[in-house]
Amino acid sequence: MSKGGRRERAGATRRRMVEVAYNLMSTRGYPQTMMAEVATQAGVAVQTVYFTFHNKPGLLRAAFEFAVLGDHLPIPPQQRPWFSAMEQEPDFGRALTVAVDATAAILKRVTPLASVVQMLGDDPEISAFQQMSERLRREGYRQMIDVLALKRDLRPDLNRDDATTILLTLLGPEVYRSMVIDHGWDEEKWRAWIIQTVAEALFGSPR
Repeated sequence: MSKGGRRERAGATRRRMVEVAYNLMSTRGYPQTMMAEVATQAGVAVQTVYFTFHNKPGLLRAAFEFAVLGDHLPIPPQQRPWFSAMEQEPDFGRALTVAVDATAAILKRVTPLASVVQMLGDDPEISAFQQMSERLRREGYRQMIDVLALKRDLRPDLNRDDATTILLTLLGPEVYRSMVIDHGWDEEKWRAWIIQTVAEALFGSPR
């Protein structure tokens, strides 16, 4: 087998392990997900899982990254087609809807793992990853604010940093978990509420 073929096969194996880990951790929880079962479901030896990810926190990190991206392409959300669509949409309400719809898809994947990452904050590897993830999320939401503020002015009593903090809270896994998972709101009800609330809280008027 050529070097390129070996790389492609290794990449496919890694993707399979990550997706299995994400599915198990999301449905069963982190403590109940065993490295050996990840290996079995992915069709590899358990040594392959350890060789690739080193330990269980490393596997969690890979699963969380997959949840954020939705695939295995190393392209951050703000470089995805939906972000360009938001930038190019001249109407504020439609641009905000594009942003919320894309973020909702991310939150649906990420929320089951977000509490796990927070719970393991004492682990140095997970803590460093959590800090990096939050920094990248803030940067991405700041860029979202900048795009939307070109279409409608922020409320005069808000600066960009405060607006970003509010957006991080409203479009964060904690609010999504509380409203959709804990209190049973359906996706459409949550989506409509978020769009209206973001428009009013940050831009001072309905969408």
